[in-house]
Amino acid sequence: MSQSIRNVKNIAEHFRCPIHLGHLKDPRKLSCDHSFCSECLDRVIKIALTDRVDGIFDCPVCRTKHHIPDVPENWSREFPVDAFSVLQLHTIEQYQRTTMCSMHIGKFKEYFCFHHREILCADCVIENHTKDPCSCGTIQDSLMEVKLQIKELLGQLNQQEERIRRILDSKLTNVHAEELNRQIVEVEKQFTRFSKAVKAKLKEAKQEVAEATKMPASELEHLTTTKTLVAKTRSHVEDALRTKSNDSYDGTGDILSLWTPLEKEVNNFEHSLNAIELRPFPISLEVNDQFINFIAFEQLPVFIKRDDRTYSSVSPRRLTYIKADTKVRTSTIKDGSVSPKRSRPSSKSIKKDEQSQRSSGSISKDTSRPITQGTGVQHAISPTLKTVRKSVANSILTSPNKNRNSSRVVSGDLTIRDTSKQVTDLQQHLKGLEQLTSFELSCSDLVISNSHIIMINESTIQKFTLENEFVQGIALKCPWRLCAIKESSNVIVNHNIRFLTVVSTAPTLSILYRIETDKPYSAICHMRTSALEDRFGRITYQDQFSLTHTTDLMVDCIDLITIKHEYNPHSNFIPLNAQKIRPTKVKTIISSSTKQMVRGPNAMASTSDGKRLIIGAESAIVCIKKSGDILWTRPITRCVSSISADKGLLFLCFEAESKISILDESGNMLQENILPLSCTIVRPNRVSVDRNVMVVREFNNLDWKSFLHLFQLIFSSNRPIGSHYAI
Repeated sequence: MSQSIRNVKNIAEHFRCPIHLGHLKDPRKLSCDHSFCSECLDRVIKIALTDRVDGIFDCPVCRTKHHIPDVPENWSREFPVDAFSVLQLHTIEQYQRTTMCSMHIGKFKEYFCFHHREILCADCVIENHTKDPCSCGTIQDSLMEVKLQIKELLGQLNQQEERIRRILDSKLTNVHAEELNRQIVEVEKQFTRFSKAVKAKLKEAKQEVAEATKMPASELEHLTTTKTLVAKTRSHVEDALRTKSNDSYDGTGDILSLWTPLEKEVNNFEHSLNAIELRPFPISLEVNDQFINFIAFEQLPVFIKRDDRTYSSVSPRRLTYIKADTKVRTSTIKDGSVSPKRSRPSSKSIKKDEQSQRSSGSISKDTSRPITQGTGVQHAISPTLKTVRKSVANSILTSPNKNRNSSRVVSGDLTIRDTSKQVTDLQQHLKGLEQLTSFELSCSDLVISNSHIIMINESTIQKFTLENEFVQGIALKCPWRLCAIKESSNVIVNHNIRFLTVVSTAPTLSILYRIETDKPYSAICHMRTSALEDRFGRITYQDQFSLTHTTDLMVDCIDLITIKHEYNPHSNFIPLNAQKIRPTKVKTIISSSTKQMVRGPNAMASTSDGKRLIIGAESAIVCIKKSGDILWTRPITRCVSSISADKGLLFLCFEAESKISILDESGNMLQENILPLSCTIVRPNRVSVDRNVMVVREFNNLDWKSFLHLFQLIFSSNRPIGSHYAI
C-alpha cells in the first residue's frame, strides 16, 4: 500500500460520525466543535425531547448542554454546516472514486470525453478536448449516458443472437450453394452457345475455302484449250515419226528439224500448267491460340475460387460485392443470343471486315479477357463470338467508378459521400451519339443505375441489363414515379399513395426503407445525401428530396423533404426488415399561386452541386434555389415530359415532339435536337443518362406499346469507338 493511500485512510478516520461510526453525511457542527450527521443529530434530539422537558440535549461526545431549536422537526437544519468536513469528505470521495492524472500532478481525473472515450482531468480537458468533435462531461453525468449506450448495445447483441438462430434455421449455406449452382448452369448454357457459334464459324470457313479455291471459268477454258493443243501436237509428232520412218534417208532431216520446235511447245505447255497449278491462293487458315488452350483444358471456362482468409461480421453478399467491384473491374453483361429485334451489323460490313482480315493472313483474331460474373465464378469467352452491340456496351460500361472511398467524418460536417460536392468535369463537349440497340419493354418510368435499366410498371420494379435480359423483379404497390439517388446504386419509388420506397439495386433488388408522407406526391427528384457524426461516433445520414403535389385549390406546389436514417446509401449491407421513416422536415419552397411559371411541374432534376432544382413546367423551364428564389427561366412551347442531368448537362424531351434537347445548368440551349436524322423515334417521353449511356423510352398511343432505345454518348474526353468489329 502506497504512502498516499495510507495518508488518505488516516485522514478519513478523522471525519467519521461519533454516533454511527461511518463517514459524515451532511455534517452539522455544534458550539462545542463536535460534528455529527444531520440524521444522527435529529435522533439524539428526538430522544431528548422524549426523556426531558427542559428543552436541552447533551452532546454525545463531551456532554455539553445545547438548546433544542424551536421547530417541529428537522432540528439539525438549525445548526451550521461543517464546511471544512464537507470539503475534506468531497476530496476523499474524489480520490477514492478516481485516479490522479499522470500529466498534471495533483489533478483528479473527473471528466469523460465521449469522442476519445477517455477519463481526463480538468487541465487535460482545457488543453486538448474543448473543440469538435470532443464532447466532455463529469463522470457522474457521463455514466448515465454511457449506461444507456451499453443497454442499446446489449439490445443489439440480443438481435444478433436472434439473427444467428434465423441464419441457422434458414440454412444460409444451402442458399449460397444454390446460387453458385445456378450461375454454373448459366455458364453451361453460355458454353453451349459458344459451341454452336464455333461450329457455325467452322462451317462458314469451309464455305469460304470452297469459294476461294474454286477454279475460275477463264482458267477452265485455258486448260481445255491447252489440252486440245497438247493432244494435237502429240498426234502430229507421232504421225510424222510413223511417216518418215519408212524412208530412212528422206525422213532424217525432217525428224531432226522437228526436235527444236517440239521442245519449245512442250516448254510452253509446262509453263502454262505451272501458272495454273502452282499459283498461290489468297487465303490462309489460322487458329486462335486461346481457343487451342481452351480445348486443351489449359484455360478452364469455370473455376471456383476459395478465399481462406477469415472475415468477421461481414455477410457473404458483402464479400461478393467487394470482389466484383475492386478486384476485376469489368462489365457484368451476360453473354447470350441476340433477339431478332436487336440491331445487328450489316452483312456488307461483316464481309468487308473479314476480307480485310483474310488479306492480313488470318481469319479471326481474338482479344478476349476474363469476365467476372456472379459470386466467385469466373469464365473466359472469346468476344469474337459477341455482337457489335455487346462490344460497344462493354467498352462503355467497364469504366471504373471513381471517388468510391469515403472521407473521414468529423462531428457536424457533411463530408461522407456528400452529393453536393462540386463536379470538376462539367459541361463536357458532346461530339455525337451512336444508337446501340432498341427493343420493346413495357414500363411506365425508368432510370439507368449501376449499368442496368431499372423500370417500374403496374405492380413491380424490375431490373434488366442493357441487352434486355431480365435480372430480377420485386412486387411493389402502385408504383408511380422513379428517381435515381446520386452516386449510389439506390433508387426511390413514389407510389402516389402517401409513401415512398427506397430500393437498392446492387447486387440485387431489395427494399431498404419506406418514407411515410402526409400528402400524395407526383414527380420526385433527389437533391443530396450528407452524413453527420454524433458524440458517440454514430453516423446519421440525411437525404433531401424534392416532390410535387397539387392542393385542393388546384395550386401546384414543390416541397423539399428531409429524411434522416442510419443506413449508409453507399454500403452493400442490406437490412433484414424494411424500416418506416417519417420526414424530419417538410418545406414548401415554391408554388404556382405566387409563381405562375411553375404551373404543371411534370419533370424535375437537380444540378451537379445538389443546391439547385430544374423544373420542367407547362410553359417554362425554371431553375430555383432551395430557398425558392428563381435563378433563371426559359420559355417553351411544349410541356417537358422528362429531364435527366449528367456531366453538368440537362437532357430534355417534350410532349408530342420527336426531339431531345440539351441545355447547360445556366439555361443556355446547347443543341436543339441530338437525335440523328436516321433515328426512328417519334414520341420520346422518358430520358435517362448515366455516364456515357442514354436510354430513351418511346410510347405509342395506338397500340399502347413502349420501346426503349439505347445510345452511346461520345464526349470530347471519350475515345471514339469504331462502328465495325470482327465477328
